[in-house]
Amino acid sequence: MKRTTFLFALLSIIFAACENPDSILPPTHVTRVPRPIVSAPVSDTTPSGTYRLTLRWSVTDSSNLKDFEIYRFLGGAGRNWEMLTIMRTFSFADTTVWNAQWAGALSTDSVLVVKYTLTPIGLDRYRGQSSDTVSWTLDRRKH
Repeated sequence: MKRTTFLFALLSIIFAACENPDSILPPTHVTRVPRPIVSAPVSDTTPSGTYRLTLRWSVTDSSNLKDFEIYRFLGGAGRNWEMLTIMRTFSFADTTVWNAQWAGALSTDSVLVVKYTLTPIGLDRYRGQSSDTVSWTLDRRKH
């Protein structure tokens, strides 16, 4: 009888000590810094005849947004993504695609694939999810 009473008392204490589980908090890292939505690049030329690609993008909320890192990839084997700039605006005009830096490497190529992606940076320095990659094919013969 003592053993049953002891076991009952022990189980009562264990069950009384258990609380309802806390609800799981939704993750904030997904929406902490909004993901940029990039529209297709628009190509034109400057008054001096330089080729220009213009990117525009938008975000759903800019309350925790410091700036954007803009990355570019110029097609070709052995090439890497490069960060072009960090800026707060919602558009960027790239006029350095056919500049002298690339003229030697691309002198035999008539077509070049250019890719861009943006990474948002929050006020708290949190790096948000990068945008989708947008690409553009440049044809030197038309330039």
